[in-house]
Amino acid sequence: MIKYLIVIMGFLNFFRCAPGTQKPSSTKSSFHGMENLSVEFIALNDNFGKDKEQVFFKNYPLTEADPTSFIALDANYGKDKNAVFYCFDRRESQTYFTTRKGSIIKLDLADPSSFKVLQNGYGMDKNYGYYEGKSFKIKDPESFICIGPFMAKDRFQVYYEDTILEKIDGNSFELINSFYAKDHKNYYIY
Repeated sequence: MIKYLIVIMGFLNFFRCAPGTQKPSSTKSSFHGMENLSVEFIALNDNFGKDKEQVFFKNYPLTEADPTSFIALDANYGKDKNAVFYCFDRRESQTYFTTRKGSIIKLDLADPSSFKVLQNGYGMDKNYGYYEGKSFKIKDPESFICIGPFMAKDRFQVYYEDTILEKIDGNSFELINSFYAKDHKNYYIY
């Protein structure tokens, strides 16, 4: 009986539509569950979109963002002529991770004209470094780089996320692999 059922199921695949001939289930435009978007809506990347009146991170509006000048910098950072934003969504543990909440952080200290995204959640402007939306003072912005997940450095200091690691020489510091790093004086496990 099972052998016949498997054969019949395989035979039914011949009656499916050929690739590219399926009709769309709906003619509505959507972006992260938002339906009936205006014809002016533009998806900037997988997470950010905008129309003439509003900017969105997924389906969360960025009420303080200027739609005419807003650009998406990566999956989490975006900026307009006046401000820089860090956006993310998370699942809440209180509801056993079934509820999703969006967070939009306006980076009050950020200079939009000089802000740029590095990688691994890091960004920077002419005065500060940023890790996942949290600002921290960097000693030498001109040499500030991201060197790996959770790690950045300039020629004087090393940073773990947004925290300065004391007594480590930034100029000679390097990651050896996923567990070890070194500077000219010591080896480190992280």
